[in-house]
Amino acid sequence: MALDQYGCWTCPKGHVEPGESPVQAALREVREEVGLAGLEVVGRLGLRRYSFRRGRRRITKVVHWFLMRARQSARLRPSRKQHILDARWMSPNDAIERCGYPGVRSLLRRAAPKAGAARHSAEVP
Repeated sequence: MALDQYGCWTCPKGHVEPGESPVQAALREVREEVGLAGLEVVGRLGLRRYSFRRGRRRITKVVHWFLMRARQSARLRPSRKQHILDARWMSPNDAIERCGYPGVRSLLRRAAPKAGAARHSAEVP
């Protein structure tokens, strides 16, 4: 999990560069934001569209989510350049509980069983 500039724990994400596939973009963004390379994409977790306002502009984003596998010894290195304040390995349940965004929490709940974890049953505030 990555601690973003707003003080919320979330998953790395970003935009697709020209010539990249969504999978290539996801692997690049994880490498840039938390320093993980050599990941294996093991499945798709879905697609989420959302929009927000930045000043007078309305910005619409489409996020492709993927389940990835890292080497067990992989060390996280948060990137201040990417506005990531901290990065930590968390159990699926801890990630669900600490995540600062409801949409990402929902994604983590769906991903937990696919990652071989038990389904989280407690309510998350």
